[in-house]
This record gives sequence, C-alpha cells and structure tokens, in this order.
Amino acid sequence: MEARAVQVLGCLGKQPSKSIPGSCQSWAETLGAYRLLQHKRVTPARLLAPHVAATQARMGEHPVVLLVQDSTELDFSGKPSIAGLGPLNWVERQGLFCHLSLAVTPERLSLGVVETQFWTQEPGPPQKNRKRKQTPIEEKQSGRWLESYQEACRLQGELPCSKLVSGTSTRCSWPGRKRLRKRAPGG
Repeated sequence: MEARAVQVLGCLGKQPSKSIPGSCQSWAETLGAYRLLQHKRVTPARLLAPHVAATQARMGEHPVVLLVQDSTELDFSGKPSIAGLGPLNWVERQGLFCHLSLAVTPERLSLGVVETQFWTQEPGPPQKNRKRKQTPIEEKQSGRWLESYQEACRLQGELPCSKLVSGTSTRCSWPGRKRLRKRAPGG
C-alpha cells in the first residue's frame, strides 16, 4: 500500500490543479488511486504523516517559525455522489471543513503543513445564540483554533532551539486566547 501511495501522491503532486483522472497516466493508475483513497486504513492523517514529520524536521533548522492557522470550506456541492458530506453555510452547499496549521519562516519560506483537522457539520438549524454560548469551546468550530494552538505548544517542547509563534486570522475570537498565551511555554 505504501508504494501505491507514493505513486499516487507523486502523480497528484506533479499536477495539483488537475483531477485524479487528469493527473494519472492511465485508466489502471486512476482506478488504483481511487482504490487506495477508499481503503479503510487510508486517512488524511496517515497520508500526511511523512510530510508532517519532514516539516517538523525543517522547523528545527530555523530560529523562528511562524505557525499560521486558518479554516476553509471544501465545497463538493456539484458532486452529490460523495458520501459523508455535511452542510456548509446553508444546506444546499455540501462539503466539509478543513483547519490547518502551516509552518513558514519570517522570510516567507513555506516549511510545510504541521497539522490538519477535517470535519463536517450536522444537518439542521443553526444553534441559537444562548445555546451556542453554553456549548464548551471543544465542541465548537472555534475549538479547532485551540487544538492547533495546543499542538504548537507541544511542538515548542520538542523544538527548543526554535521559537514557534502561533498565529490566527483576525476572525479568531475564541475566549481565553490571551489567558492561554500567557501560560504557554515561552509565551
């Protein structure tokens, strides 16, 4: 399976803007790619693990590393045959969400992806303000920011020769952000 993953990811990496059939050289390669991606042991975390490990090694070579995080929508509304999708900002738009942390140097050199989180929303009406305020942060989308920040703190412990600076978008407003920053190693 590892050899197949290397082959498939190599094809996709050469032409990242193309579809799977457009990136593969033959129909057999295309079918092999789909079989690989549908295998129960293949997960985003497992596919990214070698990249994440290499990213962390590169981070250790730099005195300062920025860990920039943000969330985005992956909209598959035009692909109704894909299972496991959920509503995006309204029920007609179907897809999933991705939150990732990207390691870059202050000179804007991208070192790679540190971690990713994928999730879908449950169908149904949005929560009312009062109920949303009573929901623990770990159960909200804003909890993804917290998890990425905690990962940055963990990595700081593993990379003592590098100063890691965790950054969020200006929309990030999870409560306690400033309080956590003060408790962070080197914060």
